[in-house]
Amino acid sequence: MNAPRSRLLLFLFGLAIVHGLIVNLMPVMFTTMDETFHLNKSNQAMLKAYFFGGSALALVFSGYLTQYLGARWMSVMLGCVAGAGAVMFGLAPTYPLVLLSAAVLAIGTMPLAAVYASLIATRFSDVRQRVYMWTYAILAISATIATTGLGWLLDVVGDYHVIFIVLGVVIWCWMALLLAASWRALAPVVGPGQEVAVKRMVSRSGGPSHAGGKLHALWQIVGSGVFNRGALYLMMLLMIFDFLCVSNMLAWTPTFFEQLYGGSKTIAGASLSASSFGVAVGRIVMSTFPPGKVSDRMLLAACYTGGVICFGLLVLLEPPYAVSLALMFLAGAFIAAQAPTMGSLAVAKFGQRAPVATPIYEAVGTVAGVVGPPLMGHLADVTGQIRLVLLLVPLAGFALAAIAWGWELYDRRTNVAGTLRVPSAESN
Repeated sequence: MNAPRSRLLLFLFGLAIVHGLIVNLMPVMFTTMDETFHLNKSNQAMLKAYFFGGSALALVFSGYLTQYLGARWMSVMLGCVAGAGAVMFGLAPTYPLVLLSAAVLAIGTMPLAAVYASLIATRFSDVRQRVYMWTYAILAISATIATTGLGWLLDVVGDYHVIFIVLGVVIWCWMALLLAASWRALAPVVGPGQEVAVKRMVSRSGGPSHAGGKLHALWQIVGSGVFNRGALYLMMLLMIFDFLCVSNMLAWTPTFFEQLYGGSKTIAGASLSASSFGVAVGRIVMSTFPPGKVSDRMLLAACYTGGVICFGLLVLLEPPYAVSLALMFLAGAFIAAQAPTMGSLAVAKFGQRAPVATPIYEAVGTVAGVVGPPLMGHLADVTGQIRLVLLLVPLAGFALAAIAWGWELYDRRTNVAGTLRVPSAESN
């Protein structure tokens, strides 16, 4: 691999470390927020809901911003916002300000998916599935350390304010070093035929000197090859079920573990760390698969089925602590296929438009993440049993697997290729 590509890989992995530090912290904070502000489960879950709400807001625009600003300036902006969100979280004196800080933290973190898509679609399209697997494996390793570390720090230090202020400073310093090391390698490139296509759109719309023509050209650039594609809407549907499943699994498993095995924050963090470690191992294993030999949708459906079965067994059997950690590890290892295969599928279906398509379907999925945890919290308050409510989680996972299998079979029957190409409006 040439030097610029190697540096870009290190940049992707560095971003994934920041992403992993933040992505699963909110559920570990549920009981701490209860102890600090005296909240019921519905209000505790609002912390995750605001995080996903900030994600949805940012993701809608992140694909276009990434194409406009380029990966390096987008990363500069996201690093500044993520660090600011962590510091705000640490300084917030009231729960409403904590919720706002969680949203800001998400705005600076979750759009990193658009940066991954941009770099992989333009620089690594030939090995897209493998690069996605490794990038998200690093993310999962980072999340493993972060959740256990936060739980341990909450038990030892006790003051979450200091923890999050230090986290914000670490994010700023890490992003500065990462960008300094990779700045030249991140120079923007124009994909094959992309510049010609843009010029043609502008010329058909009245030329660059005509204001109405500019707006029309902008809409063509934004919408072309994305909103007229059935694949986008199917990916939205997959993401809705994914967030209904995983957001509730991650939001409420720490609380479930605390109830079963004691009130230690370290135990709460360990439940998510086991899952994240499983995700890391699963993605490393899947990165060894021969490129293009395993269909993205088949891999997604099969792995998701295995993941929700493991989680369902944990909730049903309430086994000893070590067995529960093992089941969380296996659930994570199976569900590890989700993010890389969806990203790889987006590159296959949308080509150079993947950086725009990826945040759109992610944003739609986060809406389910906004609604799901508070709804589950309300049901837990009504029934008094978080275990009973968690049994609903595997249903969403099975629905996702069924959609993925059905889409794969439909494409095979209609001979729709899943190879990287500029998509037409007629195919899914």
